[in-house]
Amino acid sequence: MPALTQNTILENIRRISQGAKGENICSTLLEALETETAQVAQYLGSSNEEAFFFAVVLSLYFNGREVEFNDLCRFFDSDSFEILPHLVHLDGFVQNGILIRKGPSKRMSDIPFFKSYAVASEVCDAIVKNKPCPVLKKKYQGTLIDALEMMHDQIVSCLDDELSAEELFTELEALAKQHKKYQIFKTIHALGLSPIDLAVLIYVTWLTIIGSKRVDADRVLKTIIKRNADRAKYLQDIYYLQNPLIKNGLLETKEARFFNDVDYLISDKTKTLLEEDGIIMPHKSSKRTDVILPENIAEKPLFYNEKELVQIDKMRASLDHTAYTDISERLKAKNLSTGMTILLFGDPGTGKTELVLQMAKQTGRQIMKIDISKTKSMWFGESEKLVKKIFDDYKAYAQTQEKTPILFFNEADAVLSKRTSSDKSNTSNTENAIQNLLLDEFENFDGILIATTNLTKNLDPAYDRRFLFKIKIGAPDLLQRQTIWQSKLQFLSEQECAALANLSLTGGQIDNIARKCEIQQILSGNYPTLCEIEQFSKEESSMSVKAAAIGF
Repeated sequence: MPALTQNTILENIRRISQGAKGENICSTLLEALETETAQVAQYLGSSNEEAFFFAVVLSLYFNGREVEFNDLCRFFDSDSFEILPHLVHLDGFVQNGILIRKGPSKRMSDIPFFKSYAVASEVCDAIVKNKPCPVLKKKYQGTLIDALEMMHDQIVSCLDDELSAEELFTELEALAKQHKKYQIFKTIHALGLSPIDLAVLIYVTWLTIIGSKRVDADRVLKTIIKRNADRAKYLQDIYYLQNPLIKNGLLETKEARFFNDVDYLISDKTKTLLEEDGIIMPHKSSKRTDVILPENIAEKPLFYNEKELVQIDKMRASLDHTAYTDISERLKAKNLSTGMTILLFGDPGTGKTELVLQMAKQTGRQIMKIDISKTKSMWFGESEKLVKKIFDDYKAYAQTQEKTPILFFNEADAVLSKRTSSDKSNTSNTENAIQNLLLDEFENFDGILIATTNLTKNLDPAYDRRFLFKIKIGAPDLLQRQTIWQSKLQFLSEQECAALANLSLTGGQIDNIARKCEIQQILSGNYPTLCEIEQFSKEESSMSVKAAAIGF
């Protein structure tokens, strides 16, 4: 820093203030104060014009309050049109932190261009003590984490009314452009995110980096989206997963009951983008509760008639990795739907669910299991959100897997049933809304979807063409039942199995009886006799009749 000469900086600022007060801003005035302004400019590292206006602002600031636009007009005894063109001389000091520009006072809140100015306390202290001017904001030359922190600081400045929303957007977009070499900013640019989305993403990302598990961005949204209607629309898009941050997998939301009660989390996709530039973030556990890994499925023999086997073998061959890839490419090339959608229907206990598990094991595919019958009560009031989330989650998860996983709708009777037309109740309207949304998702589905149902007579006809394969799994015939008995209860003779095969039981019912036999052997040390097994069978048949009377 060059040595200070002649007067102290404070004395130069006093002389500028005294010489400029009540004078018109013109070249003659600047020339008259050239010696003083030159020394202040040297001190600040600025132009003479910038130093001149800084000196005026500082002299007014020393009166004990922030300097407003009207204060400058009164100081120069000039109207606003004369002062406005000169405000640009203060911008450089705002950018390097010497001046702090704040939002308009309440009486001028409808004129966002008019700001008030404060001088950084470190600068005031240095001038009073005739010390070198401190460097408050260095030109950014750091890492991605430095850039994100800088952008977060700008958001905080907006929250503290030091920046308007418009100024914040300008700052954030400039910083994002300046640091576009980083993957997260490349993605932001490619997606064309709005300034509001950019602010929300940076805010959530930075707070996550410094330790927050989930972030409430309500204060940010209230600050940068002034109109209640606009903010409500933005929150609705978030809630119903229509916002670009959610749709493109950059942010996730925590379940909430109301629009304004949403917590945000950065996604694994965003974490991966950060990791590519050196910011390591913990990812969610790979052990998803809704995903079944093929290696965790126990191998189990299944028995079908000849007609069923032909269809099942075709389905299994289509899910082979190489064949599935070839099929998808061929269908796509011919502009046909690439979704592999399969419906397994038939009576309860015929092995539909087990068939899906064995198919996944044989083809090495993971299963994302959606048990609609257990979660149906959750649909009411937020059906659109839940339907969309199921398919969005599947799509995002599928992109992380080498082999396309199976989206499995188990016991899908609850949502595949016929739509109602006469009942105008809220429940019927909700169920119809679910139906329509599912039909749209099925129509545009890309992946492997398998649904099972027991009630084919109540199946909505609109689903018929949505399923590429429709396979009926019937109850086993006499020969199949004997084979199943022999495979399950190997302590029985062939004749005893033949006798039991005369009982009209499904594979699922025989499974239950086999479990009872094993339990009895553990408790008593002996397997049950044929008579006892026949009694188990009667009990199982009795339960089946009662269940049929009750319904699904």
